[in-house]
Amino acid sequence: MNQYPNNAQDDIFANDRPRQDWKEILFLLLQNWYWGALGLALAGTLAWYQLRYADNIYEVKATMLVEDNRKKSLSEESLLAELGVQQASNVTDEIYVLRSTTLIRRIVDSLALDVRYFAQGRIKETELYGDGVPLILEPGDSLGFGDVFSLNVKIADENSFVYYPNGTDSLRLAFGQPFKVQDQSVVLLSKGPVEVGDEYRIVRNDPESVARNLANRLNVKAAESRGSNVLYLSLQDNVPRKATQFIQAVFDTYNQRNLEEKIRSGQNTLTFIDDRLRYITKELFDVEAEVEGYKRSNRIPVELEEKVRSILDKVNEADQQIAETELRIRLLQDLRAFLGNQENRDKAIPIGSEMLTGAVITQIDLYNRLIAERNQRNEYATGENPAASVLNEQLDQQRQLIFSALANQEKELNLRLRSVRDQIAPVERQISVIPRNERELLQIMRQQQIKQTLFLFLLQKREETALSIAAQTTNSRLLDPPAVTGIVAPDRKRTWSIYLLLGLGIPLVLVFLMDRLNNKIRRREDIQRVTDVPFLGMIGQGKEAAAIVVKKGSRSSIAEMFRLIRTNLSYTSTEKTSQIILVSSSISGEGKTFISINLGITYALTGKRVLLLGLDLRKPKLSLYLQGQKASAGVTNVLVGDASWNDLIAPVPGYDNLDYLDCGPVPPNPAELLLSEACHHMLMDMREQYDLILMDTSPLGLVTDGFLLADQVDQSIVVLRADYSKRDFLKMIDEIYQKKRLPKLSLILNGVQTKRGILGRYGYGYGYGYGYGYGYYDDDKM
Repeated sequence: MNQYPNNAQDDIFANDRPRQDWKEILFLLLQNWYWGALGLALAGTLAWYQLRYADNIYEVKATMLVEDNRKKSLSEESLLAELGVQQASNVTDEIYVLRSTTLIRRIVDSLALDVRYFAQGRIKETELYGDGVPLILEPGDSLGFGDVFSLNVKIADENSFVYYPNGTDSLRLAFGQPFKVQDQSVVLLSKGPVEVGDEYRIVRNDPESVARNLANRLNVKAAESRGSNVLYLSLQDNVPRKATQFIQAVFDTYNQRNLEEKIRSGQNTLTFIDDRLRYITKELFDVEAEVEGYKRSNRIPVELEEKVRSILDKVNEADQQIAETELRIRLLQDLRAFLGNQENRDKAIPIGSEMLTGAVITQIDLYNRLIAERNQRNEYATGENPAASVLNEQLDQQRQLIFSALANQEKELNLRLRSVRDQIAPVERQISVIPRNERELLQIMRQQQIKQTLFLFLLQKREETALSIAAQTTNSRLLDPPAVTGIVAPDRKRTWSIYLLLGLGIPLVLVFLMDRLNNKIRRREDIQRVTDVPFLGMIGQGKEAAAIVVKKGSRSSIAEMFRLIRTNLSYTSTEKTSQIILVSSSISGEGKTFISINLGITYALTGKRVLLLGLDLRKPKLSLYLQGQKASAGVTNVLVGDASWNDLIAPVPGYDNLDYLDCGPVPPNPAELLLSEACHHMLMDMREQYDLILMDTSPLGLVTDGFLLADQVDQSIVVLRADYSKRDFLKMIDEIYQKKRLPKLSLILNGVQTKRGILGRYGYGYGYGYGYGYGYYDDDKM
């Protein structure tokens, strides 16, 4: 037969599985609004505390222009301008130079950024810098500072201070008196007015680490315009004056470094020119003496000398080209010899790019830069330093490239020299046929002319180079000097937003997760998500403990709730004049006896004859709740044949038409008694005298007693208790329902807590129920 009749009114308690929608989540969160309010209060306090005591981070910006080197050079254009030297500024390379650790290390030393001063406050300390520092720490000897260290001092008076070597012991010292800090001799000086009792913390850091840190923090960015040589410099720091001075020092040190390199290149050029001048001067003196001696010994007439000069003018221009080419070849050979000498591996190439052409210019310039950087690094780092090793490898590679470039350029010059000599060969053949005296005088005067040309050329370039050194300027200038643009951290709006969002979100998320992870049944939706078993209704949790809450004439909310359950049960009832309803639960303590008693009362108040039958033969409680004590005789006596059930039935005091029969003594074989013919006949007899029989049976999740009575009953009710029953049991109930192991199965949720607040109530908001304890097997202490 069908488990339920085809009745449209079944939809009243039909159990359609709900979806987890936003409304339910919103109800859940609003019910727990106080957790969100508490989170907001705590987050607001933390945000205020952080912003109150956090250091402000300021940003300092500056703009500089790196001009084209072709506009400001030492002697690249002035000395041998005809060589076609061109050297343009590479802005990308200059960015790396500005952020190089070598350059910034010089700034750390010049500004003493490796020593920091902090004024101790009641809650936080404040960093001091520049004129705001009343103290200055210096090395106590010529060795300078050694390892990093930190010391705390307290001003005793205007002439002395207290030093705390290990945080507890104290040592009073005078300003200017040397003392030891971690075996390092230091001196503390007072450079400004000090207040007695002020406390300071002085920290000395590793200069190399400070330089690396500043290099990483310094932001240098090229302008986005194509071809622009404008650079933007910025730095963020909690001391704006220190950041401003640092960026200014970066610009000044960069210019000073470039100026030093250019002057050094010019000095190298002067040295080379002076060496050649000394050599050419001696040769010129010798050849002039030879001309004079030849004229005197051979008595050369003026007419012959003029004739010789006429021929000499024809070859003068070619000889000048040959002399200059040979000079450059000699330079290249000297450079190759210099690079090949192991003693010169740590020296810059002793000439700038003025005398060279092609790729050699760029290669030598880069080589000299690397030599300067390595020499500066070697002042404070050993050869085993990883950065020094990298530089050495780069220098070796660069040296090989220069060797190759010098060889190529020397080959080109030799080809040019051969070409010029080929051009002058016809004139030389013409000279060979003139008379001997004329020819010999011509050769001597030709050598004199060559030496004079080289001498004048070198002398002119020496003066040009000297003037260039004296007038040398930097190739960069500040467009916008360093200036504080504002506070970049902490971002107060962002901090408040994050904290308030977390303060509100975390508690509500936790509430949601706890609700999802909670394995207890709390409301109707928890049931409907798991099973399709029809839901009859909910019974709320009351403030007072009472077994009977439905009374005559009662209009309380709990009475109305039981009447609603009674109405819903009528839709599933059969056409039999007498109905047997089995009432059970999953485990003890869920209120099945309470539901049985009060549901029976609601039926009795309608005039029906109702029997409350205690068939929990393992832990009977019916009589205990109705009379306050266990029954001495009951169903057990009837089933074993010791008594008649008519003789043991007792009325419930104060309620007409309502009788009850409890278990009586607990039998050793309850399952066998429930399967006996005596039990079957007893229930059949009871049907004839009562309109409704409510059977209070053992919990389904513990024993099988309820299933043994399935053939004897018309309807089944499983009682669940809010915040007590496990959701896992719903799967078993759904399996029972699907397999029809109990007839007309339905559910009641008992003990629902009243939810008051923003929403008022969640579900049925009745303030009623039972408050006494339930026990079964493990929790029965009576």
